[in-house]
Amino acid sequence: MVSSTFKDLEEHRAKLIKTLHRQKLFAIEIEDRSSKPDDDVIPSSLNMVRDASGYIGLTSHRYGQVPEDDERNPDAYSMTRLGLEEDRKSTRLNSSTKPISYAVLSFTNKT
Repeated sequence: MVSSTFKDLEEHRAKLIKTLHRQKLFAIEIEDRSSKPDDDVIPSSLNMVRDASGYIGLTSHRYGQVPEDDERNPDAYSMTRLGLEEDRKSTRLNSSTKPISYAVLSFTNKT
């Protein structure tokens, strides 16, 4: 699973996904999820995280979409953070050795 804020990391996501494909690995992306009338972004995204055999997260200066839901997202986390927390939780609960990789990217503006 590849997770990140999208607009600020679009180029980095594309390069990461291309690299994964060259290694014959399949990247699951949130954009791949099929919309279902009775589904919303929280359960569909977290199901994708649970189904993945690994998790790669990228973060930069943007926080990303924060779904407002006091019950399912009481800490007002972004979807990227919810995905990371879900992966950590499911890995612990299942005594899994699923690989998790997380990168925090910092950029400086060139003027």
